Amino acid sequence: YIGLPAAATNLVVPMTTALITGIVAGYGKEAVAALGVSARVDLFAIMVVVALSSVLSPFVGQNLGAKKGQRLLDGINMSQRFGILWGVGMLVLLYSTRNYIGQIFTDDPKTIEYIALWLSLAPLGYAARCLYALDNTILNVLKKPLIASIITISMMGVIYIPLAYLGSEFFGIRGVFASNAITYFYGGIFSYLMVKKYLKKEVEQMQSEATQEEVEIRPITT
Repeated sequence: YIGLPAAATNLVVPMTTALITGIVAGYGKEAVAALGVSARVDLFAIMVVVALSSVLSPFVGQNLGAKKGQRLLDGINMSQRFGILWGVGMLVLLYSTRNYIGQIFTDDPKTIEYIALWLSLAPLGYAARCLYALDNTILNVLKKPLIASIITISMMGVIYIPLAYLGSEFFGIRGVFASNAITYFYGGIFSYLMVKKYLKKEVEQMQSEATQEEVEIRPITT
């Protein structure tokens, strides 16, 4: 129930990375080097939100078990807002320093140029990417691992790879880099809508059970 969706997700992500690297390789070794550096900068940029998602998992599970619906909603809403704000903050920071970050890793001007190009496009999807990271975790705790895996697989296989290929054909490497941001916009919005849908059902069920318990323990008066 959980293992197969997780296995599929773990399989599709490295496959997508390999295919995107193959597309980028057509622009030379400098582009591949820039992609490698940019991937590490990306991980650093969203590291705080990834840490938050690991904390969010037991928080959601504990409040589901305790039937604390309002506390659950408040915690998730606060986490989502933080993720969006963090993504916007990282966008501003990396965009404003895009011409200098590459110099930390290399002296090659072409590689620095490609890194700057990535950092001017991919971070546009950071807010949605942070939302996706949080909401995918929530979906797993809500016992919807298949939905979480479908979102990831469709992001990588249906959106990212075709979009990167078409972007490369029509806009060059700029199109490949921009496809990353577009992909995470889809993932962030879709995962948010799924969390909203299933969380609403869980909270309504909690409220219904609480009402029934209240009726059952209410003393009979004559």
